[in-house]
Amino acid sequence: MVAADTTPIRDRIRRAEAFLDQVGEVAPPLLDDDAALRGEARRLRSLVEMVAGRPYGRLPHVAYRGRLETRLMGPWSQYLTLGIGLSRVVRMTSWETSRPAIPTVLAHELSHRFGFDESLTTLRGLEVSARLAEQGDSMHQVSARLELARLLLGAAMGDALRAGAGEEIDAFFEAHADRPAMARPCQQWRRVKGRRLPDWSLTVYAEIPCASIEAARAGELQRSSLAAARAADVLGWRPETGLSDGLRVTYESVRLGRANPAARAPGARDVRVAAGA
Repeated sequence: MVAADTTPIRDRIRRAEAFLDQVGEVAPPLLDDDAALRGEARRLRSLVEMVAGRPYGRLPHVAYRGRLETRLMGPWSQYLTLGIGLSRVVRMTSWETSRPAIPTVLAHELSHRFGFDESLTTLRGLEVSARLAEQGDSMHQVSARLELARLLLGAAMGDALRAGAGEEIDAFFEAHADRPAMARPCQQWRRVKGRRLPDWSLTVYAEIPCASIEAARAGELQRSSLAAARAADVLGWRPETGLSDGLRVTYESVRLGRANPAARAPGARDVRVAAGA
């Protein structure tokens, strides 16, 4: 019997440990009560709008779960709605071990305003939190790293279940048993351990978002913006073609170029049209 290749599992665990090491023993400011949660939700709204590209509207009611509700629901938070504005509610886990990750989790839950694709919402929440972390926000510098570590561990769990090789995951949680932030992923591992395949929660909350992030090539441009006025000032450049005309010319260039590449507009002659497009 050929031994399973555990290299992908070890690689993801190694990167998760790197994020945890970056956090170290840092004690960031915490969102300790409902008032702090709601204040953070108001602060996050404009960034959530920016990432989603749509106006948010009225914020949902945001609060921590009560003691009994927390015991029933565990370390998970939820966005709940009946489809109308006043019914929108965000219920955050009040587990103390989850507190350092709450800012990024809150960004995730608020992003559900634009849909219930958990993988996309996870990526949107991380993007919001990462932007604040890049700006020096100490809460999000910690919470974004903790959530990235959770993603990597979730994906490693999926790899381990498929390979029937859970020893690497067991060893990780044994080595990091004293890290409170690992309580949530550790509980998830206990729930799925022993299965032959990952369950849906591992797939949509960890494996798909993780694969999307990992798919970016080294040096790939993550975002860009263009100020045409700067080009005018520095280069003397002025636009000569409007957007609608430019789109029409581009379409015609590609259409004509199917049969005769030389007929394409300058700059588009090296473009290859995929079969069936």
